[in-house]
Amino acid sequence: MHKPKWAIFYDFHTQPAQPDVGERFDVEAATDKWKECGIDYVVFHARCNLGMAYYDTKVGIRHPSLKYDLFGKLAEACKKKGIAITAC
Repeated sequence: MHKPKWAIFYDFHTQPAQPDVGERFDVEAATDKWKECGIDYVVFHARCNLGMAYYDTKVGIRHPSLKYDLFGKLAEACKKKGIAITAC
């Protein structure tokens, strides 16, 4: 079991009409900064407050303006850098 020393809860909300969701979110830069700050555990939204997914899905609805699997890329970058991640 992972026992985090420093954790963050990354909270944001996007409406369906919000354009370009995640377009300028650089997962490598974000995870580099978190690692530099000593963060070893992140809680990140997998879906918005209206239930639209920030990942590719066949069951739910991906956020209409998201063009890639944001949560998947973030999880991959976190794993590579030894940062645990949980979806909420």
